[in-house]
Amino acid sequence: MLNSSLMKKIKRFILLSLFLSTIFIFISANLSFASIFSFNLSGEWKLIETQNKSIPSENIKWKKVSVPGYITGHYYPYAWYKKSFKIPERYGSDFLKGKKVFIVFDAVKWSADVFINKKFAGSHKGGFTPFEIDITRLIKKEGENDVLVKVYNMQSVMENNKSRKLLYPPGWHKGINLHGIWGNVRIDIRPEIFIQNISIFTFVKSKRISISAEVKNSSSKPYTIELLHSAIRKGKKEISFKSGRVTIPAGQMKKISTISKWESPNLWAPGSPILYELDSSLILNGKKIDNRKDTFGFREFTIQGNEFALNGKKIHLFGTCFHIADVYDHLNPPSAERTFELLKYANINTVRLMDQPWPKDWYDIADRMGIFIIGDSAITPDGSQKISDSRFWENATEHIKSNIQNNINHPSIIIWNLSSEIDSALSQNKQISKAELERKMERLKFEASMIDPVRPKMNEGVMDFGNADIENVHYPREYVYDLNMGGSHYQYPNTAFWFRLDKKRGLRKNPKIPYYIGETLWEPSRTPDGDTVFVGDDAYINFLYFKELAKAKALLMQLTAYRFTDLPGVSPWNVFEEKFWGYSWNDKHIPQITPMVESCRKAFAPITAFIKEYNSRFFSGSILKRNIAVFNDSFEDKFLKLEISVSFDNNTITKKADAFFIKSGDKHLVNLSIPLPHCKKRKEFFLNINIFDRKGKNLFSDSIPYSLFPARNNKQIEDKKIKIFDPENSLSFLSLSNEYFINNEDLKNLQIENILIVGENALSSPFLQRNTIKDISNFLKRGGRALILKQEKIPQEIVSIKTTRHSPTMVYMRAKGHPIFNGIQEDDLSFWNGNNIVAEKCFYKIENKKIRYLADAGGKGGLLYTPLIELFSGNGKAVLCQMNLAEKFKSEPSAQIIFSNIINYLNSQKGNNTHTGKIYYIEGNDDLLKYLKAFGINPIDSRNQLQVLEQASRCLMFANPNAKSSLVNSDIIVEKIKEGSILYIKELTPSTVGKIGRFLPYDIKLEKPIHLPPFIVSDSPFMWGISNQELYWTSVKPGLAQNPLPLKRDIIPFAIHFEDNQLDEDYSQEEQEIEIDKSAFIKNSNIIFEISSEKRTTAKFSLSIKLFNNKSPQKIIFSLKNNLFPKGKPMQVFTTVSEGQKIIKSFLPIEKGKNSISIKIAKGKNKNVSNIELSRLSYSFVSNKSRIIPLIFPIGLIEVKYGRGMIIIDQLNWGSAFHDSSNFKKIKRFINTFVLNLTEQIF
Repeated sequence: MLNSSLMKKIKRFILLSLFLSTIFIFISANLSFASIFSFNLSGEWKLIETQNKSIPSENIKWKKVSVPGYITGHYYPYAWYKKSFKIPERYGSDFLKGKKVFIVFDAVKWSADVFINKKFAGSHKGGFTPFEIDITRLIKKEGENDVLVKVYNMQSVMENNKSRKLLYPPGWHKGINLHGIWGNVRIDIRPEIFIQNISIFTFVKSKRISISAEVKNSSSKPYTIELLHSAIRKGKKEISFKSGRVTIPAGQMKKISTISKWESPNLWAPGSPILYELDSSLILNGKKIDNRKDTFGFREFTIQGNEFALNGKKIHLFGTCFHIADVYDHLNPPSAERTFELLKYANINTVRLMDQPWPKDWYDIADRMGIFIIGDSAITPDGSQKISDSRFWENATEHIKSNIQNNINHPSIIIWNLSSEIDSALSQNKQISKAELERKMERLKFEASMIDPVRPKMNEGVMDFGNADIENVHYPREYVYDLNMGGSHYQYPNTAFWFRLDKKRGLRKNPKIPYYIGETLWEPSRTPDGDTVFVGDDAYINFLYFKELAKAKALLMQLTAYRFTDLPGVSPWNVFEEKFWGYSWNDKHIPQITPMVESCRKAFAPITAFIKEYNSRFFSGSILKRNIAVFNDSFEDKFLKLEISVSFDNNTITKKADAFFIKSGDKHLVNLSIPLPHCKKRKEFFLNINIFDRKGKNLFSDSIPYSLFPARNNKQIEDKKIKIFDPENSLSFLSLSNEYFINNEDLKNLQIENILIVGENALSSPFLQRNTIKDISNFLKRGGRALILKQEKIPQEIVSIKTTRHSPTMVYMRAKGHPIFNGIQEDDLSFWNGNNIVAEKCFYKIENKKIRYLADAGGKGGLLYTPLIELFSGNGKAVLCQMNLAEKFKSEPSAQIIFSNIINYLNSQKGNNTHTGKIYYIEGNDDLLKYLKAFGINPIDSRNQLQVLEQASRCLMFANPNAKSSLVNSDIIVEKIKEGSILYIKELTPSTVGKIGRFLPYDIKLEKPIHLPPFIVSDSPFMWGISNQELYWTSVKPGLAQNPLPLKRDIIPFAIHFEDNQLDEDYSQEEQEIEIDKSAFIKNSNIIFEISSEKRTTAKFSLSIKLFNNKSPQKIIFSLKNNLFPKGKPMQVFTTVSEGQKIIKSFLPIEKGKNSISIKIAKGKNKNVSNIELSRLSYSFVSNKSRIIPLIFPIGLIEVKYGRGMIIIDQLNWGSAFHDSSNFKKIKRFINTFVLNLTEQIF
């Protein structure tokens, strides 16, 4: 292994070689030379894919293709490319005398045999590096020359077809399908002695420039030459310097190093990407015989201790990374400019162009636009690389050296990445140890440093593996997802503050070198479960869209934390990814602004201020305390002025200012304390932060919304009915007199009129007596009401439910409208004052018909963690709360409000009668009865015995109508519903839908749903405790594959639609009419309009339509675009109308904000809009007072009011989930909770 001292000696030797010229001997000669001449062969070529190894016949049909370009697929053995060229006549017949002609390829995948005029010229293997072939002896000086290139597929770089082990770096794993001449092709005509390569190194601190030139003498005689270099900007020569005289032996190449002082160059930096042209001339006997021009920027990127610096100033690398197919048109140069503009919008200053060398245009444009590039190699985690074979490492070394030499003068390239996650290849290469692999990588670094001794070298994702200059890690402390690459972290933002610059810990191996997170937030997952941490059960509505939002929220928290902790560099995974697991070539993806881009734009702003605290609620009269950090990553030292103010109703009540000097890369900390006023009700206010420069220009502005709450008192708690059992003294802060507190003995004598509060950890207290738990259980069963605060565990005598270690910072309401949440908004359950944690040791959800889950939190497995449940026990009721109500009662307004609301709610309850009512099964087959019993619901089987209902009071009746159903003719059932009972109708079919018309105000039509999964669209009390996860049924179990699990397509066999022939009086007063542009309808066959809503809800649309002189039914399509449905796939509802007048009723889920809706006539043979008359279009928002309330969408569950009772129509296919354990648990939780809610309503 190469130790660090040896590496330092090597580096010193290489640097010295840049400054010393080689020994030279003067030899005069009288030869004729001319400067290099080049012309392009890119553009239109011809191609044929064939099984034939031999040169194809001219008679075969060739197809036209573009070069650079790709062909795709695994299966062609050979692809033959063909093009003709000739030496331009204007140069004369003697032009090639004394010159060499080369054909130069920028890149060919995977191998190439080159033929000139049907004669073999040379070959090359490896798909990513340039190569050239001397074709001087094969070309015709006059007339057409034919170029044929035989391109092999990936098998050509394998050991053999049996092992399929690769002997060459393969690059991006999905790129193996892309083959062909994907780089530019040109002809170079050179003198016999010429400049082969130029390497330019600039040093800002020492004000010097160093040139290393490789000069090749391909003649048969030695020559003594010198080099003249000039740096030119905007046509003006700023500096010139010569090398010494050097002799180049015949047939050899020599490296000539030259150094010059440069006092005042214009520096290259992201904000000022100033470029120079280095004009290098080869001088022989005082004459210029060769000349080349290289673009460069004068800049110095260095490592200073464990930090990065540019031109002597500390910087942070704000990065991203993406694969080559993430930009479909990457071979088109404008694609680079467009992509970099997007990244500059996101304030991203560093890009890793992943897993292979990219087209040269990308580096050129990065130079011009001021984007840092991490130059990547094609050595990847691919286990098919035969890393145990010396041939692989020989090829890998040539790949690295060629890549670096080819791109060495780009000022944008600041770091060379030698490999990516290379240790992952060990699992398929047992013949090599990790230690030996590390030695190989150390040797590779040495070879890279021989070409470029200046730029740092690293290996992506393997820390400081291979003696790297930078410690690089992938996916540290990621949030929960299926592959679990970075852990199961969910306590955001707390978990994001893990990094320490100068301390060694689990993910920080070497604090002496810079730390770079090379990839973060890829988040591959097969279900939306992990995303629930950030978006709750919205994750199950539109997987991709809400995953983007979840990742964007996580990213913003991570990146701001990393700036607080001074992380040197971080690179979020592909911030414009809008697909689940990256793009393939066929996706034709073009990058655009995404939520991830917007998160980066905010987090990476060069001049910005962040507040470390996330809590946003305060008591009136309290002190607003904030830790504010101002960051300067503008690459310049700055004098800044910070202004902070607090405003209510646009009136500023407090203003503070702070002026300071801040160096590039530093942060300035401000501890803010502002007294807040008093208020009598909740009031919103803003903390305003503005940053100005010395001239008063505003560089940053932000307004953070907060809420002010009136201080609470204990009046609602000072109720003589309240008794507190608190052996651990957790409620002492209430300052109540002793009469409220009871001991173990007092529990036996509690009256059911009392409300019992059980203090924190009271149920596991060492002061507990043997019968205490039993006494509490009996109190509930007798009809008592209790609030049980946070416990280590819950005794089975009360309820069999387990606590977990899950302690979330974000909690979601699962029963909006429940009295416990009066005055509580969704955001009020996130980031509670202090440590951000809202609840501790949440319960794990179970399938229990006595439990209603009032709130939940996301994590591994989804929304399976609940800190707040309502327990129906015997005749009593208890609220079990794992929220930090006691701990944060005095500091977090939400804790006080919920505590008070629970007491008020329990005080309003008069016991629990859910277990006393009767449940009947009145019609249907045995399957439904079997399902109900499996769910723990045991109805009385009263099929063919409806008279038993006459003796019953209000009840719940299950029915599964068949073609011979008699429900509609049963006066007993009708009367029971009118009196307040509920008829639960299960799974209507086209043959049974007509059997229930008596109960409904509209005609029902059944259609197969288009959009899945279904999701909840109502806050009806019947849906309390149910999440969208219960409706997300998958057809296979999660695994390690990276594609979303397919959904159960039969979860709703038939969705419900409505139509009528009269106006809807139920909604008429609430309806808003939409003006119909009849001429536009006739022209375009559709109506397009927008509606807005202040919240997510459901809207009912009524369309009065008349068909005349139309013999066939006409299909009408309601189309809706909003974030609830996949991009490019608007939600559509189909219905058909026949001749005559109809009023179509369509219910659509409406998202908060704007919703685009169209109504159009479906295309087809019978499309004739002149025979269609639209007379009225209106909509109204559904509320809990509406007669028909869709509960889920597609409409597979609805509530219909009928008298004092109601009808529930449930189209969910219970049987589909019955034999799958995961889906069965979901549907069982759903039915248990839904039936509990129904029975509470009835009884």
